[in-house]
Amino acid sequence: MSDITSFGRDHPTGPAPGSAPGSAAEAATAPAEGARWQSHPVDFGFSLFGTYVRLVAGRERRSDTRREQERSSRPLGTIGNMLFAGSLSGIVLTVLIVVALVYSSVLSE
Repeated sequence: MSDITSFGRDHPTGPAPGSAPGSAAEAATAPAEGARWQSHPVDFGFSLFGTYVRLVAGRERRSDTRREQERSSRPLGTIGNMLFAGSLSGIVLTVLIVVALVYSSVLSE
């Protein structure tokens, strides 16, 4: 039995044993041919309370088929997305109200 501290050190870094070249396991771990992450006009990211948030925007380059597949597999109108949008809207609205109240109290003095 191997020591748990050596887990992974004595394993080969190549494809899984018994997997044929061109198998699904190899395809899932290999980068797509010609695919690369390009810079975007808007690329904003931050980490807050152990959660990483990234907003990336730019010209759409995906095919219609790929967009339809993603739209069906990742719908926008989920409960989690609605809660996030509602929370974010509430925070922004609260900050705007506080800023307006502070600004009006400074002007009235």
